[in-house]
Amino acid sequence: MKSEIHRYGYRGRDCRTNLYILPSGELLYFTAAVCVLYDPAAGTQRHYRGHTDDIKSIAVHPDSVTIASGQVAGNSQDGKVIFAPHVRIWHSVSLCTLHVIGVGHFDRAVTCLSFSKTDGGSHLCACDESGDHVLSVWQWQREMKVTEVKCSTEPVLAAIFHPTEPNLIITCGKSQLYYWSLEPAPAGAAAGTTATLSKRQGVFEKHEKPRFVLCLAFAENGDVVTGDSNGNLFIWGKGRKNREAFPCRHRGDAAQFIGLGVLPFQAVTGSPRRCAVLTMAGSSLYVCAEMGRYYPEEARTAESYCGTANIRKCGETRIPECYGPVRTIAEGRGGDALYVGTTKNCVMSGSLENTLSCLIQGHTDELWGLSCHPSLELFLTCGHDKLVHLWNSKGHEPVWTTTLEDPARVAGFHPSGNVVAVGTTTGSLNKS
Repeated sequence: MKSEIHRYGYRGRDCRTNLYILPSGELLYFTAAVCVLYDPAAGTQRHYRGHTDDIKSIAVHPDSVTIASGQVAGNSQDGKVIFAPHVRIWHSVSLCTLHVIGVGHFDRAVTCLSFSKTDGGSHLCACDESGDHVLSVWQWQREMKVTEVKCSTEPVLAAIFHPTEPNLIITCGKSQLYYWSLEPAPAGAAAGTTATLSKRQGVFEKHEKPRFVLCLAFAENGDVVTGDSNGNLFIWGKGRKNREAFPCRHRGDAAQFIGLGVLPFQAVTGSPRRCAVLTMAGSSLYVCAEMGRYYPEEARTAESYCGTANIRKCGETRIPECYGPVRTIAEGRGGDALYVGTTKNCVMSGSLENTLSCLIQGHTDELWGLSCHPSLELFLTCGHDKLVHLWNSKGHEPVWTTTLEDPARVAGFHPSGNVVAVGTTTGSLNKS
C-alpha cells in the first residue's frame, strides 16, 4: 500500500551500505526511524515503521524480499535506555515484521548487518557499537544467537558474509581487515554455543598499512576488493592464507576511498564483463574494468594498471561538491542507471556516461526551523547544517537551497509569502 506521507532525506552522513534496489524497482534506504521503499518512476513511497529509534544498518536477504534493519538505543533525557538496540527482520512486500532479534544483546547501536549467501541466507551477522564492537551470528528464523566474539576496540565499518566461500565473514575498519571463520563449537563449549568465530588478519606485506580500511566489496570471482584511507585499492585473492595485495592509487588523487561497489560492466558500457566502481572522497566515481587476472610479481600502481588488460581506468564522473562525497552505490533495474548515496544525505541518479542528478535530498544535522508558505504548495526548512531548503510539497523536491554562515534555529514566511526570515544560533536574522 502506497503511503500518502512522503519521507524526506536519506542517512549517508555516518552510515554505509544502505542503498539497495529491490525486484519491484523500488529504492530501499532509511532515514531517522523509518525504512523507505521509494519508486523513482512513480514518485511514490512505502514505509516500514516498526523501529522505535534511529536506524543505523540494513541488509537484504538473498531472496531479495526479506530485509533486516538495525537500530540505535533509545535513551531518555537522563540517559536511561528506553528502547534497547535490536534487529527487525521484515517482508518488503507486506511490510510485516517477521522476527525481532537481539533485544538485550546489543550495546548502543547495530551498525553492520549481512545475511549469509552460500546457505540460502539462514544466518545473519551483526556488529554493534560497544567498546569491543561485538560481532555476532544469528539463526534469525529461530531468533537464536549462534555465537559472538569481541571484534575490535577500534571502529568497525563493515561486516559482510563472503558471497562464495561458506561460513566466512570479512570485517574492516580502523587498522583492521579480518577474516572470520564460522566453525562448529568444540566439545565442552559453553551451553547454547553451537559455533565459534576464529580470526585471521589480512596481511599487507610490503605495502604500507592504511590507517583505515574504509570499505570492501567482492569481485565476481570471489576476490575481496578493499579501499582505504591512503587512496589505494587492494585486491585480495581467494583462500585464507598468503593473500596477495595490489595497490591502485589514481593519478593525482590523494582522496580516501569511502565507498566501493562491484557492478556488472554492462551497467556502464554494455559489456558483460565485471568492473569495480570506485567511489572516492573527492566526489568522484572511477571505474576499473576487467578484474580477475592479476600478477603478484608486478604489484603495479594505478599508472601502470591503466591501459593494461588486467585493470584500467575506463570512466570518471564528478558529483557537485554541494551534494557531498560518495558513500555507496546501487545498480538500477536492467543495468540502465546508477544510484549513488552521498555523505551529505543525498541520493543521485543517472549513469557514468551522463550527468548524475539529485533524486533525494535532506539535511545533514538537526532540523530546527519549519515554515509553510501562506498560499503556495511550498515549505521551508533550516537547521544546524546551515542549509535552508525551500521545498515543493507536491513534487517533493527543493525549489532552491542556500547556505548560511551560522546554524539556523527558526524560520517564518511573511504573510505576503514574498519574504522569509531565518534566525540563527548567533542571534542574526537572514531575509530571503
